Amino acid sequence: MKNVDYSEITDKICNVSGGMYYHFGIASEILSQLQNNQHMHTVKEAGMLSLQLNVDGMQVFKSTNGQFWPVLGKINKPFTGQPFVIGLFYGTAKPSSLEFLDDFCNEYTTLRENGILADGTVISLSISAVVCVTMIRREAHLSEKNLDDWADEGPSRRWYGQLQSESL
Repeated sequence: MKNVDYSEITDKICNVSGGMYYHFGIASEILSQLQNNQHMHTVKEAGMLSLQLNVDGMQVFKSTNGQFWPVLGKINKPFTGQPFVIGLFYGTAKPSSLEFLDDFCNEYTTLRENGILADGTVISLSISAVVCVTMIRREAHLSEKNLDDWADEGPSRRWYGQLQSESL
């Protein structure tokens, strides 16, 4: 059995949006799937990966208000991968803002601009679909104002506005 250094994990948990968030990462999860997948040749040949995302909440126990809001990803092109956890929010209510998505948004922006290095090949990354609850969609619509105003908003609002402007 592998020894886990829990201090490394707890140091990365941040208090945000009225709860706690841990970012597992996009690139690390994708690379893990590619290393254990027979589709590496297909991905290298295509030079790209497309992801589907899901953000939704679920109550942990009936007897408490505790809720998990996982940020899930799944490779859907050029092959269909297994769902993986990108980040995990926990709170006693819905996230109070989209700020809990900032780590995700920052990493995705970097990967979209630079790609992912897999087996000596740079693979481009895009998102084909985002499945989310009304709260996330409502907040995302607030981002659709003038593009010049994005710089004054947090990364999650800029990202959602940019995602919507790409007409996924």
